[in-house]
Amino acid sequence: MTSHELWVAVATTDRPEPFAALVDDIAHLAASAGAPVRLFVVENSARSENRHRTARTLEAARARGIRVTPAESPGGGESIAQSRLRQRELIRQALRKHGALSSYGTDDDVRLGHLIWTGHALRLVQLHNHFELLRAFASRRPDVDMLIGEVTGDPPIPPLATMATRLTDLRWNLARLFAADPAAHWHVPDETLSLLREQDAYYDLSLERPRPAWESPSTWLPRREGATVSDVCGELLDEVHRIPFGVGFTRPIVTTEARLSRLGQGARRGANAVFFDPELCLAHPYPVAVVSGFETRRSDMIGSSLLHRLRRPSQVVSIGFSVLHTRPSQDKWPSPDDMRRLVRRHAGRSARPRGLRAPVSRRSRGRLSGRTNAPDPPGVGGHARGSHGRPRSDEPRASVAHPVTA
Repeated sequence: MTSHELWVAVATTDRPEPFAALVDDIAHLAASAGAPVRLFVVENSARSENRHRTARTLEAARARGIRVTPAESPGGGESIAQSRLRQRELIRQALRKHGALSSYGTDDDVRLGHLIWTGHALRLVQLHNHFELLRAFASRRPDVDMLIGEVTGDPPIPPLATMATRLTDLRWNLARLFAADPAAHWHVPDETLSLLREQDAYYDLSLERPRPAWESPSTWLPRREGATVSDVCGELLDEVHRIPFGVGFTRPIVTTEARLSRLGQGARRGANAVFFDPELCLAHPYPVAVVSGFETRRSDMIGSSLLHRLRRPSQVVSIGFSVLHTRPSQDKWPSPDDMRRLVRRHAGRSARPRGLRAPVSRRSRGRLSGRTNAPDPPGVGGHARGSHGRPRSDEPRASVAHPVTA
């Protein structure tokens, strides 16, 4: 990476403001590191005004010394797999004109920063220059062909997969706030910090956890030092309207300096992947699994898992190297029709061999079971699942995954 460009590939889909912030980060860090950067952008927006805003962002990037190679999806709104394939084709064409490279794939709703817990408050910081770190890593570990990084900030999962934990936490924190002295110092117990270090602490439908995440409440993490009960109440109420859009709320993903350099084995690729080998970048497949008629959004992860199996394990590694994922602010809540559509799509993505395990109301549970007086089970809420761990006949089923080809 010392003499070659770093190539950054991203698709933008009707998120012009977060994309502009990402491009600003790229230009700033590239100038600070003295790293030549080429930006490959697939314009996937469906709204013409957002395409115009993206074009203005790219013109500003060129003025700051960033080389830009754009492409457009004809109608916009293509799937993740299709937009990744367009990025891959851009890189394939560029390789015919240029030499070796390092390619950095990310999304349009991330920032090149980090969310940390200082011990007293959450804080957005720059723990390192991403481009300098990649340059140093490439020099130190020439045997690694692909890095799969992490994210901090808002969880990169469908918003509906976060609702149970957030609403449980909201009720628990409000009860604690109303019982406390408004002028008292807000205390975050060690149990909350331990919970947030657990895998999938933010994910309602995780299969990796021994018990559902919503059964352990998470205390609000203050956004500023020395926060009182009154301050925290204001912070919480300012952000509560964003719960339906999948924000971290009481369960943000935080990182530490020690975690950033941690290496491991894994293939859970999302919005943060680095290819040091151009052939591996071009060989990365983007399959699509169809569940109950809906295409899943996990083509990145499926493709990287295939690469991990086909390559030597040391060539594809995971690392704590992270970007900041931010859910864009919304002007309004989803309409009832939007919510019904999201529920259908999410139910299809969340099909489980053991049945869907999620909280439902007593009335809804009665409808599901055919009873109107179904008793509440122990714990928080109830669970709808098939008997003996088998899926019910009305649960979504997965079809055979089919590959998407360029």
